[in-house]
Amino acid sequence: MLREDKTMKKFTLAIMTLLLSIFILTPSVAEQPYYKNKTIKIVLPVGSGGAFSAYTLLLIPYIKKHIPGNPTIIMENRPGGGGFRAANYLYNIAPKDGTSIGMLLSGTTMAARLNTKGVRFDPTKFDYLGGGATIRGTITIRRDTGVTSLEDAKRTQVILGSSRPSSMTFYIPKAVNHYFGTRFKIVKGYKGMGPIDHAVERNEVQGRVTAWEGTKSTRRHWLTTNYVVHLATVGLTREPDLPKIPTIVELAPTTEAKQVLSFLSGNGTLGRMFLAPPNTNPKALKILRKALMDALNDPKYREQASLRHITVSPIDWRVLLRDVKRVMGTNQRTVDLTKNVLEK
Repeated sequence: MLREDKTMKKFTLAIMTLLLSIFILTPSVAEQPYYKNKTIKIVLPVGSGGAFSAYTLLLIPYIKKHIPGNPTIIMENRPGGGGFRAANYLYNIAPKDGTSIGMLLSGTTMAARLNTKGVRFDPTKFDYLGGGATIRGTITIRRDTGVTSLEDAKRTQVILGSSRPSSMTFYIPKAVNHYFGTRFKIVKGYKGMGPIDHAVERNEVQGRVTAWEGTKSTRRHWLTTNYVVHLATVGLTREPDLPKIPTIVELAPTTEAKQVLSFLSGNGTLGRMFLAPPNTNPKALKILRKALMDALNDPKYREQASLRHITVSPIDWRVLLRDVKRVMGTNQRTVDLTKNVLEK
């Protein structure tokens, strides 16, 4: 009997040891990749067919590649409100579990500092993931207008397409008219850059102000056929691709003009930024930040981006947050001057 008890104890111990080893070596449900069987939605502030959509569609497979769990990634266009519709959604409605991320227009943070109507978000509270490049704009018009400089635009009216006042397509030509005396006529109401570019090609309008990245990637034929001319660059520094084209800040005729134009032009690092809603799940946030940087540095992505004339210069999320805080910290005098110019 005693021997049977000892044998049973040994048998029981062996079974427990076996079960314990199986438990340790077999991944539990909690250890499965966070994004397994999940879908990530990337919200864009513009309509389909423009540079934002083309840029995001190219990047999506590489973000997916670098996220453990191989999630599905989809893109959702939410145009409207000069980018505010997307920003308000991401800030107030989107889930905070890492399944909704997005991009904003470069001028959205500046519009928030100006307390523009429709802003229901605080840019400093988004969780930033990283950026793809520093974006500069250009004032680009059809060559057949005969206008080749801002000086020419003082004498000849040029019609520019725009979405709404909170967009670079509006506030840059508005400020340039004020400080330089140019005669840009701004036609608002277009639903994003795709429709504006089509209007340029129909000669419905004669040009627009937008990111140089968009022109060189989605309107390459404008450049190869000498269809357009660039009157000035919008940025704090010149566009490396266009070293002979001065910035509107360089050309500013007065100290006040330089202050206001610097404020309006100082959002370059924010033009290709990715972000998540405030207080996004920390585990998801860590995964997303790493995946974005890995995707941007992926040799195959860089090769494809180069073929499409897309600049790749990754920006850390901390740099984005710093620059957002810089814009939001702009002194009140400059803000008031800017409002005065744009509201005239």
